[in-house]
Amino acid sequence: MTNKRKFFGKENPFFGKHHTEETKNKIRLTRFGTKASLETRKKLSIARQKYLKNSNYTPWNKGLTKENDSRLKYTKEHNLRVSIARKGISFSEIHKQNLKRAWQNLEVRKKHSDGMKRAWQKPGRMEKHKKHMKKIKPMMCAFMKNGHAAYMNSKIKQISKPQKQLYEFIKHIYPKAKMNYPIKFWTNRWCALDIAIPKFKINYEFDGDYWHCKPEQKVRDSFRDELLIERGWCVVRIKGKEELNQIIGGITT
Repeated sequence: MTNKRKFFGKENPFFGKHHTEETKNKIRLTRFGTKASLETRKKLSIARQKYLKNSNYTPWNKGLTKENDSRLKYTKEHNLRVSIARKGISFSEIHKQNLKRAWQNLEVRKKHSDGMKRAWQKPGRMEKHKKHMKKIKPMMCAFMKNGHAAYMNSKIKQISKPQKQLYEFIKHIYPKAKMNYPIKFWTNRWCALDIAIPKFKINYEFDGDYWHCKPEQKVRDSFRDELLIERGWCVVRIKGKEELNQIIGGITT
């Protein structure tokens, strides 16, 4: 009976060698989307445990905690360098797909939710958060007034059903229509239009029965309409679901 060869360390024929980038991409593409079965993962786990038990291997993170791990204690200069280095770099499409696939798993979402609840239940966490928010509130207010609020509003995907229905109806007629379109009035005055056709300067606003019926909101809406009209925009306000259904039903019939 022949002795089994040891394929780790210098005994491994591939020791000291490296795959080329082309080979790495080929291996990655062949393995992308595949997942080892539970039986295979169990066998690998048992084999690794046996190897660790019979060798003098010591895990690199043995005994490390948040308190004594020096890697977690970054200076402000280091964080600034990382922020500058990461500026303009986005996640790859493969990484985005992996995140989306993981987030669709109900078990992963539950673990994330439970972890956030445990974090907020720690003593002093809420007081620390309130103190931090009080400190950054003036800066955030100035930041939001400078157009960031309108920009973030343009990224909202979970809009009301009537507004989505109106957008799809207008999009069918004008394919270049934009939803939650940000527009600048002055240096520190921005707003987001519900549905806009920038080429023709037409703005469609859906006024819900609950929010837009308030007197103070009506004053804000009329003031904003005046600013838009001064800049050459045509503002069309559709009040309530009944008026929306009448418009869509009248045009389609």
